[in-house]
Amino acid sequence: LAAGLVVVGHRILRGRHRTPGARLALSRDLKGLTSSRPVPGRLALGGCGRKLVLAEPRHSVLVIGPPQTGKTTALAIPAILDWPGPVLTTSSKSDVLEVSRAARARRGPVMVYDPMGDPESSVGWTPLAGVTDWAGAQGAARGLMSAHGALEGVNEASFWQASAEMLIAPLLLAAAASGEGMAAVIEWLDAGFEADPEVQEALEAADDDLATSAWRGVMGMEARTRTSVTATARTVLAAWWDPGVLALGRPELTPERLLDGGSLFLVAPTHDQERLRSVFAGIVSQMTRAVYDHRARTGRRLDPGLLVVLDEAAHIAPVRNLPELAATGPEPGIQLVSVFHDTAQISAAYGRRAATIIANHRARLYLPGIGDPDTLQQLSRSLGDTEQDRTQTSVGPAGTTRSTSAVARPLIPAHELRELPDGEALLVYGARPPARIRLRPWFTDRRLRRLARGEG
Repeated sequence: LAAGLVVVGHRILRGRHRTPGARLALSRDLKGLTSSRPVPGRLALGGCGRKLVLAEPRHSVLVIGPPQTGKTTALAIPAILDWPGPVLTTSSKSDVLEVSRAARARRGPVMVYDPMGDPESSVGWTPLAGVTDWAGAQGAARGLMSAHGALEGVNEASFWQASAEMLIAPLLLAAAASGEGMAAVIEWLDAGFEADPEVQEALEAADDDLATSAWRGVMGMEARTRTSVTATARTVLAAWWDPGVLALGRPELTPERLLDGGSLFLVAPTHDQERLRSVFAGIVSQMTRAVYDHRARTGRRLDPGLLVVLDEAAHIAPVRNLPELAATGPEPGIQLVSVFHDTAQISAAYGRRAATIIANHRARLYLPGIGDPDTLQQLSRSLGDTEQDRTQTSVGPAGTTRSTSAVARPLIPAHELRELPDGEALLVYGARPPARIRLRPWFTDRRLRRLARGEG
């Protein structure tokens, strides 16, 4: 002992903080978000004590959680049941439609787009609806390209993307002008250079010099380049080689029909999602673009706004402009809910834009059981550290001494985030401290059960 000090033990006093540091939210931190009853136009994110926790009007919501953790039953379905305005939702599950159909039918027409299901019970849609000029054709082409916008790891990705878009747009205008439909677009892509006279004739009938110039620009490319551009366009439009998709090419689904109190369910089984994602991304793009157009045309926000629930957002409709939609959609009247399994899934779909997508959603909900280490570590780091007193006891010649120093530890370590109890979620909302809230499955709420039965 005389040779020096010997550390015989130490302990961390978890309940004592030297400085405030990071902390979980207290009741006062949720001021403005809690209510004793539902508020029309504000999404219920869960519960805290006896009160509901509500998102601010139109604030974009990001939900991250693995399957079977309540993303659908506790968030998507309650939002759809309660929303006072039009609804657009994507899902691989028929239960979303089954549970909410009666409630939505009380508010307006219920439309289902399911190209792999019964064509008699599915609404028709074509990207040619509204394509009357070059601007409309460009917008439609951009929407179809939306699901293929990342192209991470592809050399000169922006060139191939822009070139394919420049090929698709004049084909859409030519098909719309000639009344041939999407079947003609597919035939022209198959024919390649041999389709030039027929497409030129259709574009001349449309009397649009810009479209004709764009078509000639692609046809004038070096043969190998043109072949690669055509191959990219074929990938984007691959769904229209499916008879089920072509059979639903009726112009029944329009923005006007949806935004006038309608509800649209886009349904795709898991094994068909990748093949159909251009179709669904095109629909989502067309409908959300109409909300922006309404704002520009009238100077007024759409009220009540359009609820957009992108369940399985990385697979069914990975729209290219999701970062912008999350950030700017609230202003014209879009309430966005984006649902992913983890941040790795966002990165796989959007590459370097993943962090922007996360940041642009004002409210972020993390559900139990997340298994991706990067998601857990990133979230734990973002929540910050808390300083705690560490008391060390030492024995030496002068006797026993105790010293106290500050030790930083994560507010919530990664393993504790993974082990969140079932039925709970961590809410990260803007600059507020994070809050643990209780999820609210629709079937546990008497009022939501009544809505699901079609009662008032």
